[in-house]
Amino acid sequence: MLQKLFRANPFPLSFDSKTTALVMIDMQRDFVEPGGFGEALGNDVSLVRSAIVP
Repeated sequence: MLQKLFRANPFPLSFDSKTTALVMIDMQRDFVEPGGFGEALGNDVSLVRSAIVP
């Protein structure tokens, strides 16, 4: 097993590159735009839209 190290805060993350996948989510679109996953859960996404820099 070949371990790699991802430098991150608050601590580094050790992982095996042969058995690890990286999943990236478009947080802005999925969680704060109308019609996204956050709104589908019943959340009022207008409250978190202020986190997006105009």
